[in-house]
Amino acid sequence: MAGACAALFGVFGLHWNWVGCLFLAAAAGALFGVISGLLKAYCNVNEVISGIMLNWIALYTTNMILSKYLSPGRKDTPELASSTDYSSSILPNLGLNKLFNGNKYVGLGIIIAIVFAFAVWILLSKTKSRYELKATGFNKNAAKYAGMAEKRNIVITLGIGGLIAGIGASLLFLTDFTQWDCNQTSVPAMGFNGIAAAFLGGLNPIGAIFSSYFIQHITDGGSNLDLSMYCAQISDLISAIIIYV
Repeated sequence: MAGACAALFGVFGLHWNWVGCLFLAAAAGALFGVISGLLKAYCNVNEVISGIMLNWIALYTTNMILSKYLSPGRKDTPELASSTDYSSSILPNLGLNKLFNGNKYVGLGIIIAIVFAFAVWILLSKTKSRYELKATGFNKNAAKYAGMAEKRNIVITLGIGGLIAGIGASLLFLTDFTQWDCNQTSVPAMGFNGIAAAFLGGLNPIGAIFSSYFIQHITDGGSNLDLSMYCAQISDLISAIIIYV
């Protein structure tokens, strides 16, 4: 949530290009992750609760900031592609759109997502710090007993998670796939879908690549069904059944 907000602010507030927006999104996501980590490590505040509360802070802060840059009577941020002022903020497609029937939203965002998935896999499988991070996640008290800096590991873990989430959220807007509604009063559901994709992928970064595509494929398919025969929530129902089974 924070990363998406930061990326949008970078586009409309500072007229940054897509590289700057990505860095701003990463920094905002990491900041919110670190805040949640500090609350968890030093105040024993549940990270799910603090994360949800921080989502609302980011949501309404974004609405207040972006509403100042919109023309009177407009509630949505304009499409990046339709404005020469913001066109540099769109992620390049690198010709990948030709592989997907000319879909203009396909491009560098897919590569960035896959690269980060492999980066996390390397971090958790091939580096020295993987033991401490995993041990702290399994049992912070046991990690502390073994002489590990469990509080630092918690902050680092949630900071890295926030950074990646920030970049992931920003890709949704920097591909010009959707626009932000400054009257929005609910947190977008993409982050919650990410939780389902992570578990369906076996909590493995590489598995999450395929499970994310699978979940989104079902979601998009459900949005194109004949609503006179099926309810609008049929795709969420199918995804939930698959995850439970």
